[in-house]
Amino acid sequence: MKPLDLDHLQQYSDVLFSRSGDLVTVRFVEPRDAQALQDYFRSLSVRSRYNRLMGAASELPQTQLEKFVHLGHGGGFSVVATTRVDGGDMIVGEARYAFDPETASFEFGLSIDDRWQGQGIGAALLANLECRAAAFGAEHVFRRDTAFQ
Repeated sequence: MKPLDLDHLQQYSDVLFSRSGDLVTVRFVEPRDAQALQDYFRSLSVRSRYNRLMGAASELPQTQLEKFVHLGHGGGFSVVATTRVDGGDMIVGEARYAFDPETASFEFGLSIDDRWQGQGIGAALLANLECRAAAFGAEHVFRRDTAFQ
């Protein structure tokens, strides 16, 4: 696989439409997204946060937030799905993944904002992750059963 060009991340963005016709962009998370990503996690319902973080947390722990916003940190990568709302970009979904070359496994976790569930964004994020897994040469794709570190 060709290494990521971290100075030109926008080339890895994908644009899709939700079922309701809203334009959704899937792109790598950048350090400037830290506060918006934390706000996103805080806005999730208790159930959605529990399902994503596998625990009763009211927000993304600071150590995990740091891992989310720094590409390649700990071998993981994060993407967000954003759409324009009231003139600004709003995170409506996120996913974090890591590739283990020793086992050819691609591990992931994802969540969708409760208000945007049922719009096909989760399926689109999963398809995006499957393409990224194929680019890495993954033979196995799985969702981790515990909080994604």
